[in-house]
Amino acid sequence: MLTHGDFCLPNLLTDGKRLTGMIDVGDCGIADRYKDLALGWRSLKHNTDGHYGLFYPDVDPDDLFRAVGILKDEEKLRYYLLLDELF
Repeated sequence: MLTHGDFCLPNLLTDGKRLTGMIDVGDCGIADRYKDLALGWRSLKHNTDGHYGLFYPDVDPDDLFRAVGILKDEEKLRYYLLLDELF
């Protein structure tokens, strides 16, 4: 499956309602889609839980998994988040 490679909020473009584009596709390639899901989950978490200053209590990063119809796998999530730290 084709993945973005750095699927996080700063790399997504929207019109306020829907995704309209992506930037920073240097790590785009064939990979497990869980890599993008893990990085997207972390980005949602850190951009809404006060990690970067702002707190959005109504945002649940786990909604990402529900939206794409995939069960959250804590082991795979941890694996891909740790793997990303190596790069």
